[in-house]
Amino acid sequence: MIPLVTICRALYTLHQTAAMQQDIDNNSRYRETVKVALNTMTRMVIDIAYAFNLDIGTFNIEILAPAIAHIVCCAQQHILTAEDFNDRKWLEDFDQLRKMLSYFNQRWVVAGELHHLNLLK
Repeated sequence: MIPLVTICRALYTLHQTAAMQQDIDNNSRYRETVKVALNTMTRMVIDIAYAFNLDIGTFNIEILAPAIAHIVCCAQQHILTAEDFNDRKWLEDFDQLRKMLSYFNQRWVVAGELHHLNLLK
């Protein structure tokens, strides 16, 4: 899963940067390609989030890379900036991403607390 996470992070970085370029509006084909790429990446991350949330008990959250949380945040950012943000499906998808992030948040909070306890010893 780590190589996939790295690829997703790179693709999000590339296409989000491209989407923010000022001259993107002057080239409709380029703009549409960037939009399709971001939509596709976001849909992939959303599908992973749905599967993760359904089977959370089967995942060893301790071995999942923090970069996974980053791509989930990228997917959320894309939804928030989407033209059709208020679409019911986007809102449901956003909630699934939020739920996945909450699992990661629990994991990293516990890790931080354990690290702090080890420092006190």
